[in-house]
Amino acid sequence: MCTQKYYGEERATTFLRLRLLMGKLQKRFSLLAAAKEADFEKEEEEEELEVPIIVPDDVKEGHFAVLAVKGTEKKRFVLKLKYLTSPEFLRL
Repeated sequence: MCTQKYYGEERATTFLRLRLLMGKLQKRFSLLAAAKEADFEKEEEEEELEVPIIVPDDVKEGHFAVLAVKGTEKKRFVLKLKYLTSPEFLRL
């Protein structure tokens, strides 16, 4: 049978231990999340620095290259940037 001690002191002690454990877990997870986020940002910066930007000679300033594929046939076009907002181009 249940004693008064179980409902009194033992139960309070159990809840106190549970609360302390939850606090420790929350701190641990928040530290892990912060460390993981810092590592992710560091990796992102490293990746951005390692990627060289190479623009072909035929693509002048204010232009971009498009590769169109139909079946096995490929065609490359160099267009002005203003076509990026063209409704006809956006439908492609």
